[in-house]
Amino acid sequence: MSPSAFTVHVPPGVRFVGRTVNGDVTATDLGGAVSIHTVNGDVGFSTSAYGEASTVNGSIRGAMGTTDWSEGLKFNTVNGSIALDLPSSTSADVRASTVNGDISTDFPITVRGRFNQRTLSGMIGGGGRSLELETVNGSIKLRQR
Repeated sequence: MSPSAFTVHVPPGVRFVGRTVNGDVTATDLGGAVSIHTVNGDVGFSTSAYGEASTVNGSIRGAMGTTDWSEGLKFNTVNGSIALDLPSSTSADVRASTVNGDISTDFPITVRGRFNQRTLSGMIGGGGRSLELETVNGSIKLRQR
């Protein structure tokens, strides 16, 4: 562990909010909601609840155990990819876009309007909750957990 690394233990059910400017943020095996933001660094999380993340220069990797969020979730980066693992029972309204990359999904999606390999708007399952994923230089992957 580097001198500037921190290890934080979070009780089950407690929301974790991690913010930094220069550095990676990794939060694993959590039992509550997750919100992680950095400027220069990768973001990674796994939780039995749900989460959201943003970075400017870095990739986002997330694994969520539930889809019971009430507000919309956003995943944004400029220079990096987004890979998100969701429960197979997910129902959400999805908007995904990339400028230099591809979008792939394990979920059947009911598409709204036009689509191409860099822009997607549609529903997973019956739709409902908002899920937004955006990157400029990177790919987007939605995977079933």
